[in-house]
Amino acid sequence: MTLAGVKTDLPVWFIKGEVRGETYRNLMRYICRHCKYFSMVTRDAITLEENARKFMSTISPHLKETREKQYEWPGTRISREYEQLLGKDWFEVQGATLRIYDCSNEALEYILRVTDSLFQFVHPDYPEDFTCYRDVDDPFLVTVSHEEIGAIIAGDKERKQIEQIVPGLKLVEEKGFREEPNDN
Repeated sequence: MTLAGVKTDLPVWFIKGEVRGETYRNLMRYICRHCKYFSMVTRDAITLEENARKFMSTISPHLKETREKQYEWPGTRISREYEQLLGKDWFEVQGATLRIYDCSNEALEYILRVTDSLFQFVHPDYPEDFTCYRDVDDPFLVTVSHEEIGAIIAGDKERKQIEQIVPGLKLVEEKGFREEPNDN
């Protein structure tokens, strides 16, 4: 499994298991200290609940950039092959709007007040696919929320540092991500 929409020379460490509670809060605070931006997507074909609209309104003062009609973002790529199979009309409505925000303490504290899990960002209750960037187009944390997939892009030294600062966070190489624990 490669991480769609991500080009990097650094290792990709997949998050094993749920990230919630104190582990989630520690991870988010680490991210805020090391990242400049975060993004979320809204799918054009999905109507958002009031909760999601309120969430987006509250963090809107931190909005840096909006990219409409996106078919690829970190963690997701909607293949043009589907257009050939299902038609142009189907493909057109599969796009999303990617919103990039400044990673400020104020935005972080709001996010931590309304969520308790990294994979809580799922339509229609929230925008999806929370991603954090060291700099524009340089992702550090990538999630595909509805599939409960998360990954951190970092060198081995930084991975070890993160695991010390964020107890309970389990990071594994790609080959170990989908493996079930051995019960023997």
